[in-house]
Amino acid sequence: MDIRPGRGRRGARGARRGHPHGTRRPDRLGGRPGDGGRHRCDGTRGGRRLVARAVETYGRLDAAFNNAGEGALQGSLADVAPEDFDRVLDVHLRGTFLCLRSEIPAMLESGGGSIVNMTSTAGVSGWRGLGAYVAAKHGVVGLTRSAALDYAAQGIRINAVAPGPIMNDRIASLAEEQREPIAQAVPMQRIGTCGVHLFRSLR
Repeated sequence: MDIRPGRGRRGARGARRGHPHGTRRPDRLGGRPGDGGRHRCDGTRGGRRLVARAVETYGRLDAAFNNAGEGALQGSLADVAPEDFDRVLDVHLRGTFLCLRSEIPAMLESGGGSIVNMTSTAGVSGWRGLGAYVAAKHGVVGLTRSAALDYAAQGIRINAVAPGPIMNDRIASLAEEQREPIAQAVPMQRIGTCGVHLFRSLR
């Protein structure tokens, strides 16, 4: 699920077990059996309706990808307003928790599945000026680890991926001298780019 605060942007990607080409991308959740789908949702309010729709359409939920989407709040920690700190945690951490809370019961019903949570290298290290974002992403890592232990014996694999800085609209809008320190923080000395990948649940 693409988790964004108060915005009904494009949401979940579904995967049908056994489809030879993984997922496809119709405009909405539905289409032919075996196709993946995307649906508008606000993950900060939980993904119950989206999960229910996936189960109604495909009969089960095999895979889920939870991707919190909001720019990192920048600024020294003492300068961050409490309401801004709360918003960052609400999107990245609470949003991921609510999606997990909806997805896990559906997977238990069908005997297992796979969930991947998006975190960041900020979830495993500290970054100057990104205290709220770092705290939220560390929280997602801890949440993922605990959830994985809770449900491993019941056939649900729960993992996280932690990419470094990726070129997006926010980073692209920065001046070159502002992007340079971001690139220098990466071992390969460059900002990553995003491609389209198929997500297949291997059971």
